[in-house]
Amino acid sequence: MNQRESIHERISETRKDKNLSQKKLCKIAGISATQLSRIENGITENVSSDVLIKLAITLDVSTDYLLCLTELSSPKNYEIGQLGLSEGAVRAIVSSGVNINALNALLENDKFSEVLRLTYAYFMDSISVGIIARNDIINFATAQLSDFAKVNPNHIPEVKKDIRHMKPHKIGEHEAETEKIKSLFMVVLKEIKKETESTTKKHQNVNDEMLQRILSESKKQKPKTRGKVAELIANAIQQRANISDEQAEDFKQYAERFL
Repeated sequence: MNQRESIHERISETRKDKNLSQKKLCKIAGISATQLSRIENGITENVSSDVLIKLAITLDVSTDYLLCLTELSSPKNYEIGQLGLSEGAVRAIVSSGVNINALNALLENDKFSEVLRLTYAYFMDSISVGIIARNDIINFATAQLSDFAKVNPNHIPEVKKDIRHMKPHKIGEHEAETEKIKSLFMVVLKEIKKETESTTKKHQNVNDEMLQRILSESKKQKPKTRGKVAELIANAIQQRANISDEQAEDFKQYAERFL
């Protein structure tokens, strides 16, 4: 999160992202145009809780997001009915019966929604109905050809050839959809694995770079106290992670206690 961002900037940016004018936002939220103008211009430093809540509800974000306490804009509290999840599904998630990291990775993948659509179609037999109808057409066609061959024996060789060509096109009731689901699901898993490996490698590179920086500075400064070592580590992290002076100082204290 950008430590320099303030509540008035966050409100203004969120309003613009939602394509709302100040006038329209005020009308929907039930606040005065003067109030919003003063907030967005940074004149009003402390936004009252009732105004903050009205803005959060209207902009469909959490109050923590407007306060710059999180980068997650989605409202934190939802009714189970709003999410569309069953009580059993929510219980499984809350009780850690579901690996939440894996679930997040799947839901965030843009192809996983198609996997779910195909899976639901499989449950409802909506695709298999079409496959059965297709197989019935092939059966009807081969039966007609057989009847034709009985009446026209001289055409038997070519009729047999046509029947041999048509029969392999019959497929099992759920064969096509299950193969499609498996194939697409594997694509999703491979994409997630690739992203995970890329992120892990990136973090590893950052950690290696930071460690080298700490070791290099240590050789130069030759710190002799725990406080100096903790300060050296905090400075290296601040430069690499772009954290605030206050956060760096907190980390320095933690590091000193740890050492």
